[in-house]
Amino acid sequence: MDYGIQLGRRFRALKAWVIWRSLGRQGIMARLREQIRLANLLADWIKTDNRFELAARVSMGVVCFRFVGANEKKLDNLNSELVEQINASGRAYLTQTKLRGRTVMRVGFGNVLTTEGHVRKVWQIIQETASKL
Repeated sequence: MDYGIQLGRRFRALKAWVIWRSLGRQGIMARLREQIRLANLLADWIKTDNRFELAARVSMGVVCFRFVGANEKKLDNLNSELVEQINASGRAYLTQTKLRGRTVMRVGFGNVLTTEGHVRKVWQIIQETASKL
C-alpha cells in the first residue's frame, strides 16, 4: 500500500495552520482586536454624518451602512450607485448586500496590513463620492 499526502485534494486547513504557527494565539487575538477597532472607528465616523446610518451592529470587522431617507426604492438605488462608482474608480472596494430587504453597503476589514490611515482614506472616498450623487 502506498501512503502519502493526497495532492489532488485541496488542503484548506493549511492556511489556518500556517497563520496559527506564525502568529500564535496572542498574535491572532491582537489582529482580530485591531480589525474590530478599525471597524468600530469607521462606524463612529458614519454615525457623525447625517447622510448615513448603520444598518446593523458592527460584527467583527464588517460595517454595514446605508443612506438615510424616506423613499426606500430610491435609497436602494442610491446605495448601489455609490458602491458601483467607488468600485469603478479603483480607489477602494466595497460590497453590497440585502439586509432586511434593503440594499446596504459593506466594508470589511480582514487584511492584517490595514491601518487607521487606510480606513480614513476609504471614509474620505465614501464621503466624496456620496457628495457627487
